[in-house]
Amino acid sequence: MHTTVSSGSGLYDFPGLNPANYNLKVTAKGFQAHAENSVVINVSTTARLDVKLTVGSETQTVTVEADALAVQATPT
Repeated sequence: MHTTVSSGSGLYDFPGLNPANYNLKVTAKGFQAHAENSVVINVSTTARLDVKLTVGSETQTVTVEADALAVQATPT
């Protein structure tokens, strides 16, 4: 795991990463966490990923509920 802190203007970098696919998670107090999966880092390249954070709680719970469907089977 690699961790960094952004600058005052929001810029961040991860120098020296090996070529691979990475998952990125951005968190900041007062904002919802943001995740980007499968960020590809290639040899001798610079990857740029601009992230826009949404105001809210870093941890949110989403609950999905559904009523059970009644199924009636008829013998054939």
